Parts: sequence; C-alpha cells; structure tokens
Amino acid sequence: MDDNASTKVLNSRVMVIPSISVVIGTYNQKPVLEKVLTSFLDQTLPKDQFEIVVVDSTSTDGTPDMVRSLSDRLPVRVTVQENAGKAAARNRGAREAIADLILFTDGDLLAHPNLLAEHVKAQAAAKSPRCFQGLEYNMSRLDWPPKPDQLHAIVPNRYQNHQRIGWFYWLTGNLSVSKAIFLGIGGFDETFTGYGFEDIECGYRLHKQGVDLVYLKTAINYHYHLITPDVEVARADKKGRSAAFFYTKHPELKWYVGLNPISTGIHSLISPNGRVITMAQQAMKAHAPGTWQYRLAGWFLHEYGYLAGAKDALRTGNFQ
Repeated sequence: MDDNASTKVLNSRVMVIPSISVVIGTYNQKPVLEKVLTSFLDQTLPKDQFEIVVVDSTSTDGTPDMVRSLSDRLPVRVTVQENAGKAAARNRGAREAIADLILFTDGDLLAHPNLLAEHVKAQAAAKSPRCFQGLEYNMSRLDWPPKPDQLHAIVPNRYQNHQRIGWFYWLTGNLSVSKAIFLGIGGFDETFTGYGFEDIECGYRLHKQGVDLVYLKTAINYHYHLITPDVEVARADKKGRSAAFFYTKHPELKWYVGLNPISTGIHSLISPNGRVITMAQQAMKAHAPGTWQYRLAGWFLHEYGYLAGAKDALRTGNFQ
C-alpha cells in the first residue's frame, strides 16, 4: 500500500481512501461517456488514489450497464436516480464520494493524463481552502488527439497559472473543491433545473464565504462536443431563463447577467421578426463558419435570444 495513502477501518477491513473522487452526472450520453471514462485509464495518478462516481439520471441508452462493464479496469461505480437535473445529480455524487477532495467534470470531457494528479498536488500545497479551476478546452473539431489550433480555452488565456480568478469562472467541467466545504454551503441549489447557472451560483456563494478560485492551467481536459455559434443561438433562450432565475436569487448581480436598463432597453427596440434579426439570420446562412461575419451574427442572435428568454422568464415565471 502507498505510504501516503489515507486509510480507515470499516467493519474490521482496512479501506484505502482515494485522494480524489471524480463526480460525473449524466443522462443518455453512453457513446461519449464511454470515451470519457476510458480516458481515465491513462491517469498518472495511481488507480487506488482516485475513484469515479457516475450519477445517471435514469438514462434509456444502457449507460449504467456500460459503466459497470468498466469497473474491472477502472475504480468506477454508478448510481441511478430520477432525473431531477444536473444540480441534484452532482449533489448525489458529492454525498457518495469517498475522498475528501472532489473533482466535478462532465460526461463529455476527455481527461488529460495529468488531470487528477495536478488537482491533487495543487490542493495539497494550498495554504488555505480554495477551489481550483482547471484548463478546459472547447474543440473546433472532434479530431483526436486534437491539434493546438483546434483548441479554445474556456477561461481566457490572459490568466496565469495559479492566479486567482473571478467566481464567475466556477465552472464544473474541471473544478476541484473540498467535499466538506462544498457540502458545508449546501452544495448546488437543486431548484436550478434549467440550462446552466447552477455551478456559477454555487461559486458565488463560496466567494461570499471567502473561498478563493484559482486557475490551474496544468490540469487539462477537452470538451468532446462542438459548441458552434448556431448551437449557442439554439440554446440562448434556455440560458437566459436560467440567468433570470439566478437573478431572482441574487438581484445585486443584475449587471453580471445583463438584466440592466441599458441591455433590456436596447433589446426592446429590436423586433423579433424585424429587419435586424432577419439580416443576422441571413448572414449566418451566407457566410462560412469561422468567418467574422458568421461569428458576429451568431453573437448578436445569441445575445438577443438570451435576453428574450430572461425577460420572458421574469414576466411569466417560466424559468425552464
């Protein structure tokens, strides 16, 4: 047994306590989740030093059986529960985690071999409680291994390794946190059942408790899912509704979520079926992805749809 491994006695058996528990919530992601889980086979951190806890929200694609089939090669286990959203799945995984350190990630993020070792090392060296946000890349193509020019960091490159960053980068694709600290603030707010913001909201509460968020650029993973402007436009309304729900809980952050008089006033001047929207839609059809015209039109349509969803949610109470 590794001399540095933590141990405890349960029912007269010595149980090795891993250094870190990876928590993944999933729903009907079997093909890509299998790629994600097998990426953990190459971790430099020994397998007796980590575990993977998959919480499946009652998938219908055979996900639980696939996860169980990997348990002879990986320290992985699966719990199935009713689909109550990402927040509920992640909270369940955190409660069931054995380690004192949790890494939250998603079912479509492939792990770099040093991912877990870097989080464990950084947390062990920290002189005060803190969360570490790893380097998560979006991919412009699903080539594997990816080429450098196909990768785009979610946290801007201007931030340096081990630099403190804002709570609004508390994103659960690649984030480590003490289990005790996380559960101590009540975990994720499970009333968030729409698209997003449950992680940022948790980060904001931790920020108010004085827990720093630090960028860890040596802990890398890759989003094996193309996030293109047309995808962003399609889900903008749902994102806006979740932002509005976030705003109802933290109205002091209206400028952060864009629900301020300037943004909403400009939005009101644009007709959803008017010339400006039509021109943006035509620009996305006329120009190739990657061109500045395509990106600008996509950004504009996303922002318009986001505010439309947010304003409607606040008016109707429909936050999903």
